[in-house]
Amino acid sequence: MEIDRSRLKSNHPTIAIRLNNLAVNLRNQNRLSEALLLHQEALDTDLICRGSQHPKVALRHTNLAITLMMRGEFCPSCIHLAAAWQVPNTRSDLLGLRILVVRFVLALLLKQPHETFLGQFKALLRQHHLNAEGIDRSWSTQTVLDSFAKQLRKHPLWSLTEVLFSSAVAGFETGTLASHEEWNACSVVSLDCAW
Repeated sequence: MEIDRSRLKSNHPTIAIRLNNLAVNLRNQNRLSEALLLHQEALDTDLICRGSQHPKVALRHTNLAITLMMRGEFCPSCIHLAAAWQVPNTRSDLLGLRILVVRFVLALLLKQPHETFLGQFKALLRQHHLNAEGIDRSWSTQTVLDSFAKQLRKHPLWSLTEVLFSSAVAGFETGTLASHEEWNACSVVSLDCAW
């Protein structure tokens, strides 16, 4: 990281990528305070070098939101997920699925209505050409799931949550989604529907 910093400008996209990757590794080790600082720095760097409408900025908002959630900071997490959802093209790729599944979990944690997020997840999965280009397929879902298992394992939608995470990694509707009554009963919701 230090070699990159000495070689590149501080607001170079490569710096943001390295900061983000390091932050994710720290988050996976449950070193959330350190991860939070690096996620914020990665977001700030990408905002400077790429602008607020770039897909990487949506990814940075999402990663920051997950770390905030894991720290129990749910309101700031909502703000970052909403910002990620507003970035153009996130509603047509795997990142959009990930934003929605994280927002779904946040709704469960906050005891908020979750149907909009589930319905938008369904709508996004049903798009014929879900763009997976440039989206990391090795999204580390287990750390995120494990961090909320204690709070949500007894929730009636916990098993659906696990399947949603798997679908967000794969980018397609897994057969096990159809076995969930809540999934089958949920209506498709327009991706433009406000949160």
